[in-house]
Amino acid sequence: MDKLLEKISEYDILNYLFPGVIFLCFIDILGIYSIKDFCVFQILFLGYFAGMVVSRIGSIIIEPSFKWLKIVEYAPYDEYRKAETKAPKITILVTQNNMYRSLVAMFSLLLVLYSCRYYF
Repeated sequence: MDKLLEKISEYDILNYLFPGVIFLCFIDILGIYSIKDFCVFQILFLGYFAGMVVSRIGSIIIEPSFKWLKIVEYAPYDEYRKAETKAPKITILVTQNNMYRSLVAMFSLLLVLYSCRYYF
């Protein structure tokens, strides 16, 4: 178990596990699906998987939408690499940006699921 926990990086926790477990909790709170019968390991596993899906939705749908709406503007990759060597904390900001994108995707997906809950 310790080796498994060592392999999970901070990025994985912030961008997959954290939004995924919160997503499962909100699904239960909103009455979309009950997770009360699951054990902690099942919730963590499903939360990690749900977080990966939510993160992909964020990178495929939310990020291009934000670029199109000009909410976010990305620098060219060469400029990013130069800035990263000068200021290593940029990596932390990129991780936080990805976490916020995942949270926006999570709440958007919850809104869609909640509004469609009677149709499924």
